[in-house]
Amino acid sequence: MKPLDIPHQRLRNQHLTGPGLKHPAEVVSWLVAVQAQDHAGAKWALGLRMRRAVDQTVEQAFTAGTTLRTHLMRPTWHFVSPAAPAPLAHRLPIPIAAEPRTPAYVAAAWGRMTAS
Repeated sequence: MKPLDIPHQRLRNQHLTGPGLKHPAEVVSWLVAVQAQDHAGAKWALGLRMRRAVDQTVEQAFTAGTTLRTHLMRPTWHFVSPAAPAPLAHRLPIPIAAEPRTPAYVAAAWGRMTAS
């Protein structure tokens, strides 16, 4: 790979060039987590990586629960896949809350949040 190929490859790997993904959930799963304290800007970032995205498409992903906005990794908001919380929690170097973020803790907390 030539040095000038690196920026193009990075853009493609981030799905900023190329065909794009079809659904917000695919984007979030590919990126693992998307920093989302600026909700509108973060939705725009998802849309940039999709084919024919509109705001309603991204909003529907939240309504349907295929994309979540949570404080999983830091005291800032992140978009994550519904499958992400428990696997990510035990990889975090420093617990955010007073309680340790073990997979069991996150699964229990997640159950309480999604029960309503």
